[in-house]
Amino acid sequence: MTDDALTPYCNEMRTLFGIITGLLAMIMVPIGWALYQAGQLRRKNTITIVMQTLTATIILMLLWFGLGFSLVQSPVSNFGLIGDFTFSIFMKTYNQCSMNGIPIHVFAMKEGTMSLLFSFIILGSLQERLFTIPSMVYVVLLNLFIYYPITHWLRSPNGFLHVWLHSYDFGGSLTVHGVSGLVCSAVAVVFFPSRSDVSIRSQISHRVKASNIPIFTLGGTLLLIGLVLVNMNAIYSFGFDSFKDKKIVVLTLPMVTSVFSMFSSAAIWGLVYRVTLKRYSLIAMMRGAIVGVIACSSFASFTHIDYAIALSMTISAISVICHSLFNRIPFFDDATRSVSVHGVSGLLSYIIATMVRAISSTHILNESITLFDMMLHLSSLFIIIAYSLLVTFFISAFFRMFVKPWPKDNQIYHGSAGFDKLESIEENAYNLQDECDTDTESEYESYDASIY
Repeated sequence: MTDDALTPYCNEMRTLFGIITGLLAMIMVPIGWALYQAGQLRRKNTITIVMQTLTATIILMLLWFGLGFSLVQSPVSNFGLIGDFTFSIFMKTYNQCSMNGIPIHVFAMKEGTMSLLFSFIILGSLQERLFTIPSMVYVVLLNLFIYYPITHWLRSPNGFLHVWLHSYDFGGSLTVHGVSGLVCSAVAVVFFPSRSDVSIRSQISHRVKASNIPIFTLGGTLLLIGLVLVNMNAIYSFGFDSFKDKKIVVLTLPMVTSVFSMFSSAAIWGLVYRVTLKRYSLIAMMRGAIVGVIACSSFASFTHIDYAIALSMTISAISVICHSLFNRIPFFDDATRSVSVHGVSGLLSYIIATMVRAISSTHILNESITLFDMMLHLSSLFIIIAYSLLVTFFISAFFRMFVKPWPKDNQIYHGSAGFDKLESIEENAYNLQDECDTDTESEYESYDASIY
């Protein structure tokens, strides 16, 4: 965002474009993500993940408009670490200015979709690790202590990483996908073991599993549409005066780049699975398509289409290799593949976008950056990674000590106290079988007695 992004006037065409794309993205992302996750988890969790996604949408949107947007984009910053309450929905200033030519509440709606996406990625990794209420609390805490501060550092003109290191996350690839992937990696390693992946950990393979292919495909399609709309909305984070050709940027470049990257990345993932597993995989191609849209999110708005597609294909190839490697680590239980699909592609997208601005002439921004600025930009990654993992480990340790985890496959709960008594499912099955056998024998005895 440019320093003069706050203006008292609104541009009608920009406002209309922002309302349409922002509203569609806010509708597509929650619905698409709910179905996408429900299709790749166990069938018994379908209703659970849908209800958790819708519940999280309500809670997080209230939190975002009431507090989060102001903490992220407020013009007043507390030492560059976090904003104040200037842009809270309860303040008069909320309706008295605009950002980059659109009303501030429209801009908040666009940014709120990215906050939802960050939360949904983490919520998917918590399936069969925590119950619903602890999961909601966990996600809210991560928004307050990870997403809001990091987004302020990188996407606000007053954030300390933006001011001191000149770093900026254009399409949210780092703050949304990269950071959520880091959080999911910590959850996969140190949090409660998930039951979603029913394969034996000693016989790990990188085969893709999903419980409901039609729901998975429908949700993935809606999610892809939402992600493309989010990429199109990224132009409002720059300020329109940053571009050499405004018409191309607004009308064609982000959408066309995202669509071509989506199909090319899906082809790469499908080809890799065809070569390695000797079969085609619709699930792998859908995940590859999502990787393609994420991969180009940081540079889709300012890089020429051919270069952007080539860069996205490179990121997609690296992500599918990481996907295969991560699934072979015994202690790494990434049931929803969030680390390889979102984390790897988001981090690489931010790195490549920074390098393009410094060493390439293929972008259409008015200003380039020097190699020294590029090194400063990339150095911010170490701060982001260290902070994200440290806070995630601390919050996860707290939940592991004081919050009741999801039961394992061979355990069931008895009573409202949770862990008052645990019995194995096998013992219950044997007892039930013995009762059935006893009842059957008594019936046969009574029947024989009645005959004779």
